[in-house]
Amino acid sequence: MTTPERRRAVRVERPILVRYRGLKQTSWSVSPLKDLSRGGARFVGEATFEPEELLELVFGLPLFTEPVQIAARVVWQRPAFPGSLPLIEYGVVFTSLDPVIERTLEEAV
Repeated sequence: MTTPERRRAVRVERPILVRYRGLKQTSWSVSPLKDLSRGGARFVGEATFEPEELLELVFGLPLFTEPVQIAARVVWQRPAFPGSLPLIEYGVVFTSLDPVIERTLEEAV
């Protein structure tokens, strides 16, 4: 039995590095995005975040000379490689987007 797709937007693989941190953290972590959409992203990281936790993400987008900073909320998390590396895979949804950034995301994916 397959699970129905819950995403509102198509996600595509993009080789983009993302800097991320929880709102209470002062230091950033870096990881490659696994996929990206106009409404969210998926990445693997070492930090531990719980569902509903708010994050800051910073990454580059086509046509932007500077990286963009985007607020996101953790929707789900799971072990990225069960039984081996202690990495967590996260699915996040963007919580507020500047209209220009949202249009650029739509064009990028």
